[in-house]
Amino acid sequence: MRNIGDVYLACPYEIRVVVWILLLVLVLWRFVGRLTCRILSVVPWGLRRLSRGIYLMLEIPVAALHKQYGLVFSKIDSHLLQVAERVDLALDKWIRSWKSYEGLRPGRALLTCAICFVLVTFPRYFQWSNSILRFGNTIYTRYEACIVNLAQRIEWEEPQEADAEIEPPAVDHTEEPKAQDITLIVSGVNSSLLVRDVPDVNDCEVLARLYNGDQVTWSGQITFAEADNHVEPWVRIMTADGIEGWSRLFYLHPESYVDRIFYLYEPLIQ
Repeated sequence: MRNIGDVYLACPYEIRVVVWILLLVLVLWRFVGRLTCRILSVVPWGLRRLSRGIYLMLEIPVAALHKQYGLVFSKIDSHLLQVAERVDLALDKWIRSWKSYEGLRPGRALLTCAICFVLVTFPRYFQWSNSILRFGNTIYTRYEACIVNLAQRIEWEEPQEADAEIEPPAVDHTEEPKAQDITLIVSGVNSSLLVRDVPDVNDCEVLARLYNGDQVTWSGQITFAEADNHVEPWVRIMTADGIEGWSRLFYLHPESYVDRIFYLYEPLIQ
């Protein structure tokens, strides 16, 4: 499960979004097609409201110029009205056709996927901070993080079966600490290292701030997630105040660089 998760997170963000949107739309259309179409009819309904608002914004100044300057702006006003009526009729037809479900329509399904793709990816590209504009990206990010974390949690909780034919190396473990007791030191941060509730730099809650020289305890969990436009390892740690969360492994190092510490890392990252 962990290897599959690593390969998945290494894929480009856009490909992951397309895969999940296609699966979601196709599954919903297959099993709850009628209800899905009624729900998705909100999309053309919203576009119709938006088109009417745009028409009013353009109509008001054109009508004022028409009254003042006459014929030229009269033609512009007439063409503007015709375009608005055609758009409104097309969207109204779209709404009525989705409310009367007639089975899977590939064209509509792909159009829906394209709209969902825009809602998820545009806030990321343009760095939108408004929560309303980011709702599509927020929903997708939390959904993806839950799936990946669940898969990796299952991997960590699975019992490790020992291979009877291969004997483990003869190493004295009498003084070795357990993996969850490894102490890490914060270093290399300019201001502070954030402890987050999920391994994500955008859609997360900051639980604590750490500074250079602070000591934390590694719980033994490691995952891979995006940070600064690339994928890097994150670890689940506990601060000296007892706060548990995720931090970037790049700014953490072992308490001492000796062979026994490297031995503890090896089975966790293989």
